[in-house]
Amino acid sequence: GPRHFEGIGAACLQYIEAVVWRRHPRAAVFLLGLTPLPQWTRVHGTAQVEPKMFASVHAALGLRCSRGSAGGRYPLVSERGIVPIDRYNVVGPRRRDAIHPLYNAQFAIVQIMLNHLCR
Repeated sequence: GPRHFEGIGAACLQYIEAVVWRRHPRAAVFLLGLTPLPQWTRVHGTAQVEPKMFASVHAALGLRCSRGSAGGRYPLVSERGIVPIDRYNVVGPRRRDAIHPLYNAQFAIVQIMLNHLCR
């Protein structure tokens, strides 16, 4: 039910607080875009399972898009300072064999993380 979806996001935040921020309160935390769920989750739970789970994680971590000014842009708001990295916009979804579509996909993701760290 809905409580289970809310619990997923809450558990992610609890883990970050206990493992990272308790020992290193100012540590940067990066959220690498969530990967699509296996097909069986749609078979047993409908197509709404994935959006509900992603919404739960984003809400608990304080991530949301806000309606921007003119131009149709939606700036990202990160209430807790977590830096999300949208893997799909960088390298695209994984192929059927679970391999990135580009041989240098990991390089692009690491480069984005370094760009955030070195601002």
